[in-house]
Amino acid sequence: MQEMLFCKVACYTMIISSVICALFRWFHMCRPYNLNPSYFYPSRKLVVVAFVSSLLLTPYLFHYDSHDTWLFTKSFMLFFMPVFGTLSFRSFFFGVTATWIRHYLLLLVLPMAVLATLFVFACIGGNYLDVDGFGEHEIVLAASSVLAVKMILTTRWLFRKINEFVRGEYSNEEDFPLVFAKMVIYIPFWVWVLAIMVFLADSHIVNAIYFISISVLCIGITILILHPQRRECEVMTKDIENEALNARVATQSSSSISDAVKEKIEHQIRDMIEDDRLYLDPKFNKTILAERLGTNRTYLSVVFRERFGSFYCYVNTLRILYALSYLEQHPKATQTEVAAKSGFGTTKTYAKVKKLYEAGELK
Repeated sequence: MQEMLFCKVACYTMIISSVICALFRWFHMCRPYNLNPSYFYPSRKLVVVAFVSSLLLTPYLFHYDSHDTWLFTKSFMLFFMPVFGTLSFRSFFFGVTATWIRHYLLLLVLPMAVLATLFVFACIGGNYLDVDGFGEHEIVLAASSVLAVKMILTTRWLFRKINEFVRGEYSNEEDFPLVFAKMVIYIPFWVWVLAIMVFLADSHIVNAIYFISISVLCIGITILILHPQRRECEVMTKDIENEALNARVATQSSSSISDAVKEKIEHQIRDMIEDDRLYLDPKFNKTILAERLGTNRTYLSVVFRERFGSFYCYVNTLRILYALSYLEQHPKATQTEVAAKSGFGTTKTYAKVKKLYEAGELK
């Protein structure tokens, strides 16, 4: 009785902690990164779905003595971790393409059919799969291994990307979260290996300890990813702090700047940025513009707020328009080439801004 209570409490703890983590991950986004969640939190939706999927373990709370429910429960992480590990790494570090998703879904058909079948029997709560010579354990391990191959390959690709970045094969403009990658690269693999050990141990107590460990891991991962793991974040935070300061000063100074001065600065900005195409420099920022114009950032803040909307949107709109024009002239150009020619530091930044532009949100 005590063993059963402990095991159920462990399972319940994992389910509740995972759901709480899902709620935090979905509703909590640090400002100002919440303005562009697809960039700063690229795996947010996937992580939420992954956490919520722990609800599939609910049958274990009601059919503890069922052979079929126990088979599903101890098999769950064998299927879950390779899928989650692969998809999360792909979406966060590489960007998941539609072609790759279709390819991966084809590989998922058989393993997921096995898991779905086990789940149905787990909900029934009987002992229908407890048949001599059926080989359910071999089927589960084989199906999990198929998924694990993709996870291992994805881990290998991430390992190569880390090494390439460390060796300097990527430019400083590459927005790659190196520290975060090093922290999480082997987590899916080792969690899967432990899941195999739990499966082979065939012990409710061992499985309960594993569930408690996963609960702790979920909480730790959630805390870690609440803040965007992007190199651009630190720069963006400083820029926003400076912008906020400049905005307060600008509000006080706006009335002291004559319309003639504002008009003059506006024309200088347009002449310098548009005619000289300063926006094609990926390192171009407001500080550089202020130095070139021989004015201060406070005056620029006033003019941009009143005449342009924002420096970010103005410059990136020019870059996107240039990119579209470049594509018309060079229809065979790659995304990397278009991004580099248009002043974007990375293809990810180009894709992010293009998406905002097409959605009419780059204002």
